[in-house]
Amino acid sequence: ICGIYRCGTMSAVKSILRLAMCKKELSGENINCKLEGIQMVYHPKGVCSKAIDLEVEDGVIKSVEFTGGCNGNLQGISRLVSGMKIEEAIGKLRGIKCGFKNTSCPDQLACALQEILDN
Repeated sequence: ICGIYRCGTMSAVKSILRLAMCKKELSGENINCKLEGIQMVYHPKGVCSKAIDLEVEDGVIKSVEFTGGCNGNLQGISRLVSGMKIEEAIGKLRGIKCGFKNTSCPDQLACALQEILDN
């Protein structure tokens, strides 16, 4: 579980948009909704990056875009995690440190993904 400093709280999340496809049953009484995807803007703490834009669908990371930070490295991380299951990405990224900091942009990405799982 990510610590409060490293992950922040839900207030660190600018927005979480849950995209659902809903259909009304023929009887008109039941409505079935299937979670289609999640879009999220996460504001990391303790790193150079200012925001992480995420799109997740069916538990798989569709896209990641960092604002600020080490551009080349973060583009590489974004491409590497695209298509990866959320849990796998968290397992690979959680706990990575940047220099003397207690966290890093990859660690903050893991925290953002954990927020999605927790909500």
